[in-house]
Amino acid sequence: MLESLIFLIIWSLYWICKKRRCYLKKRFKGDIRNYLQNIAKNIAFMVKKSSKYRIEGEIKGLDNGAVLYSCHFGVWEKMPGILVQLGYKTGIIVNRYADYNRTIFARIGDHILYRMRGKDGVRVFYKNNVREIIEFIRNKGVFCALIDGDTLYAKYQKIEKLAKKSRVPLISFALSREDKTAVLRINCNLERIIAERPYDYWWFYKSRGKD
Repeated sequence: MLESLIFLIIWSLYWICKKRRCYLKKRFKGDIRNYLQNIAKNIAFMVKKSSKYRIEGEIKGLDNGAVLYSCHFGVWEKMPGILVQLGYKTGIIVNRYADYNRTIFARIGDHILYRMRGKDGVRVFYKNNVREIIEFIRNKGVFCALIDGDTLYAKYQKIEKLAKKSRVPLISFALSREDKTAVLRINCNLERIIAERPYDYWWFYKSRGKD
C-alpha cells in the first residue's frame, strides 16, 4: 500500500514537468514505469525502520571526523542512522524550503523533515550554518552531504572546500537496497555505481545539463 501511494506521487512529480519527462524518456526509453516503481520501493525502505546493513570498504577513516558525499542514489537517507548505530557523531545538511517558498506549507514541511532527519541523535544543519558545521567536523563529527544538482557533481567543489577548511578527509559513499538490507559502500566510484545500478539514481530537478 505504501509503495503504491509513493509510486503515484513520484509519477506525478516526474510527469507534470516537461523537462523531467523528456529526461526520463531519453534515459530509460520505454522502461520508465519500472524505474519509478524501483524508486518507490527505495523510498518505502527509507521510511520504514530497519537496522539491517552491510558495509563494504574501510570505515575506520571516519574515526577522527570526515566529510562524506554522495548523490540522490539508492536509500541514502539511511546513512545517518547507520553511522549513529556504529557510534559516530553524525551530522547532515538539508534544504530549508521556506527560504524559497514563504507559504505556511513550506514551513510545516521543513519542521516535519527536520524532526524526521534529526531523530536518533543526528545533528541537522542548514547551508548558512557553515561555522557550526566546521566546528562539528573538527570535533570528530562525520558530516554527510549530497552533491548532485543539474549535474552529478554540481556541489562537489563546495563540499571539497568544506573538508579542506575542516582538515578532514573527503570520502564518497553510496547506499543501496538489497532485499531488506542496506549496503553501504565507502570510498566508492559514484559514476560507476550509477552505471551499474541506473534504476537506483533519481532526480527531481527542473533542468539538467550533462550527467
